[in-house]
Amino acid sequence: MSKKLNDSTIATITSLSDADYLNPVLPSTGEIQKITIADFKIAINGGVKVFAGTIQQSGTSAPSINISVNTTGATFTPSRIGVGSYELTCSTTLFGVSKTLCFFNNSTAAPVGASRSDTDTISIQTSADGILTLCSFKIEVYP
Repeated sequence: MSKKLNDSTIATITSLSDADYLNPVLPSTGEIQKITIADFKIAINGGVKVFAGTIQQSGTSAPSINISVNTTGATFTPSRIGVGSYELTCSTTLFGVSKTLCFFNNSTAAPVGASRSDTDTISIQTSADGILTLCSFKIEVYP
């Protein structure tokens, strides 16, 4: 016997990981598909991949990142290149030409600039070390 969708015996799911699956049914054929939550998030966001959070740096150390959202499927490694010069290196070739937007907003009045350097690197520039103080950032990658 089939169950109604509002049947109290059907478990309520309160959270899903990116590796969990949805099983939508194609209305035209009745075929059941399998899609990961991570792919579903990208699809409902128009295919835009997002990496966002806060970044801070002091002294001569590499910056540290607190990630708020990462729908890219990649990992990112921050490094210090020189005085006031840093990089975010991506584990994949994610950053397409004219497809990557970088938004950085420092918590102090000190300016911060960021741009795509190549397919796996974002360059971050400040006037000196220690300028990145809970700097919020968002990197969007369009299909």
